[in-house]
Amino acid sequence: MSDPLPPAETTQKPKLTGIASWPDNLLFELFKCCQKELDAQFEPNPIIVPISQTCHEWRRVALAKPSLWKTVYLGYTRFDMGLAFIERARNQRLSVYLSSQRKTMREKKLVQFSNALSRSLERWNQITIEETSHKRMALLIYALFCSRTWTTGLEKLVLIQHSEKAMKHKYFVCLAHVFDVLGLRVPMLSEAKFWNTPVVWANIRASNLTVLDIRHVTKPFFPAWTGFTQIIQAAVNLKHLILIDVEFDLPSYRMPYPALKVPNLKSLTLRLYNEDDEHHIAPTFLKAIKEAPKLKSLTISDISELDQLAKAVFTSKTKFPKLLSLSLLYVGCSAGAPVEFFKAIPELKIFRFAPSMRGGCNLIFDAVTEKNLWCQLEKIVVVVTPRNEPPYTTGFERQKTSIEKLVENRKAAGKDIQVVEVDEARAIAGWSEHEGSKYCLERPQEMFGDRLKSTWRIVDVQNFSDSDTDSE
Repeated sequence: MSDPLPPAETTQKPKLTGIASWPDNLLFELFKCCQKELDAQFEPNPIIVPISQTCHEWRRVALAKPSLWKTVYLGYTRFDMGLAFIERARNQRLSVYLSSQRKTMREKKLVQFSNALSRSLERWNQITIEETSHKRMALLIYALFCSRTWTTGLEKLVLIQHSEKAMKHKYFVCLAHVFDVLGLRVPMLSEAKFWNTPVVWANIRASNLTVLDIRHVTKPFFPAWTGFTQIIQAAVNLKHLILIDVEFDLPSYRMPYPALKVPNLKSLTLRLYNEDDEHHIAPTFLKAIKEAPKLKSLTISDISELDQLAKAVFTSKTKFPKLLSLSLLYVGCSAGAPVEFFKAIPELKIFRFAPSMRGGCNLIFDAVTEKNLWCQLEKIVVVVTPRNEPPYTTGFERQKTSIEKLVENRKAAGKDIQVVEVDEARAIAGWSEHEGSKYCLERPQEMFGDRLKSTWRIVDVQNFSDSDTDSE
């Protein structure tokens, strides 16, 4: 009797289990989650690269999804990878980071860069340029904007300059010939940041602009008041305005200035200066605002006396009727504040302050307690300055006593006030003592340095999520 035949070999592959069995659309969602959790905004080593190199199936799925490649890092050290991302993104709108990273681009890379611009520039809707050289910054701006046919789709523009050297007109004079008096037409632009970079060349006209963030710009490179108001008036939807270490030509003796209308502004941060009239610039700026009916958060820094600010600005309930958060950073209060100051912002819920050398913050809380002002107050944030150094030692004890008295008074009336103490380093991101007694925001750390994922915004001062609107 012959032996039985062996079973016929099957050609079926073993059934996949676990993550290997996931359908393409589920893997795509997984890849997106990995990007969101593990990548910074612009990452020189994006997670999608090792994902696409894990196995054949994952690479097939990754390359088939152009949206996974639309954030392009065109730094000098990853230039070729950036070009590959542009190709793999196909027709996707691109978010692009540009930087020479202190390197000189040789002819080969310049040709590659020029070719990449000609093929894909119309798809660039978000652009970040970060440089350590004013000359290279000017060249990159010129290369991008010498042709303006593509700018109608630009949604975000960030220019960050790290050079400690003074800006020179000769590097940016070429830009004046690129832009006519009508300015840079960017109807879709929603966010613009100029950090230590000239602003006057752009002459931006952007009706959809919601965030304008300008820092460390001196007077020769910042528009005069008329030009600045034209930018703001064109931005009818502006919600967040940040001006830090900006030199304004706004001498008080030239008042009144043309009114500034900001009907949709929700947060305003000011640290302005002028060599001839330093402590009057912020009050003059605020006084020029006709009204801000939707303003919820106001931050003011470096003013000699609160009394001066109060008399110039806080005299009308109609100016900031919706103000809920007020931050006074290094503002002197030795003369106290008039009652009109408190009555002009009756809905205030959050009050933050950092005492200046002049002290006197206890007078604010004494007035609130004795006259039953700011009835809606819910939170006090105290930025603690060094207690063991004069003149803060005595002032801090008075301030603490006044706050405790206010809290006890409101508690007896059935209302609780939360008091939070934070040190300078943690209270305000990036703020520190700079050049003697002047307090200002430090220059942002380089994105291509330690790859910190810090946003370098003022912590808890600007509320960018609005209950009645979409998140910014």
